[in-house]
Amino acid sequence: MVGVAPNVSGTIVSVSVQDNQAVHAGDLLFKIDPQRFEVALKQAEANLSNAVQSVGASTAALSAAAAKVSDANANLTNERAQTERILQLVLRNDASRAQGDVARARLATAEGELQAAEASLEEARTRLGPTNEDNPQIKLAIAQYQRARIDLNDTDVKAPIDGIVTNTVLAPGQYATAGHTVGTIIDTEGGWVVANLPENTLGNIKIGDPVLITFNVEPGKLLEGRVASMASGVSQTIASALEGPLPYVTRRREWLREVQRIPVRIELLRRADIPAFRVGSRANVVVVTDKAGFVAPLGRVWLQFVSVADYVF
Repeated sequence: MVGVAPNVSGTIVSVSVQDNQAVHAGDLLFKIDPQRFEVALKQAEANLSNAVQSVGASTAALSAAAAKVSDANANLTNERAQTERILQLVLRNDASRAQGDVARARLATAEGELQAAEASLEEARTRLGPTNEDNPQIKLAIAQYQRARIDLNDTDVKAPIDGIVTNTVLAPGQYATAGHTVGTIIDTEGGWVVANLPENTLGNIKIGDPVLITFNVEPGKLLEGRVASMASGVSQTIASALEGPLPYVTRRREWLREVQRIPVRIELLRRADIPAFRVGSRANVVVVTDKAGFVAPLGRVWLQFVSVADYVF
């Protein structure tokens, strides 16, 4: 059984299947109202556009800051040349010491302006961050846009497998909650039998042992299977079984302590042999172990007798 649960919450606006209807993987089961998800997608598109424009503005600010650094560099180079010339004139007494002091002050100012321009450029680079799609603002906007598109696509709830829809009562106007099962699909491509065998019969059973099977839904037909797995434990009470993952095996008698039964999973060898049974249908099994010996034919005869008896009872 595969539970069908939507990935988004919303009101169901249309239902495409009926109870006990056969479906294929990918078939539309029902549709959730997409209106608010369409609005969210448009908002995400707008946010992405704003992020691109914002990065473009930041790029312009970076370019302006870089231009100021270039101007400051050129001005500093010129001031250095002027200061050097004036200081040479001061040494030859062709210029006053006051002119030399002014030249030194202008040089210091030019150096300070370059440092300020470089600091502004670094600040602009920090604000911009990586360029193009590596920019954090753009990456965040793209992620939000992708999430909005995924949510919109999830308003179409589709069948995950081939199977039969069962125990499903859906109608337009019903509210579906994300993560909560609203329907069940029975897998028609696979099936197995769980045999609750007494634990004192498991000593000789190994994984892969052949199994003879008859289904009550198809009396008179003997099928072949194999032991696929054996449970490692069972729950002692129904309450704990509901809370935990261990299976619970119903007791058959209360007046005398019964041998504990352990679930053994049995797979059919051929998929074509899987009958059109329902989950919870009954079957009869005989596991043929390596040490079965002459008892193995007796088990086959007994199973055939049980299968024929199913016609009557």
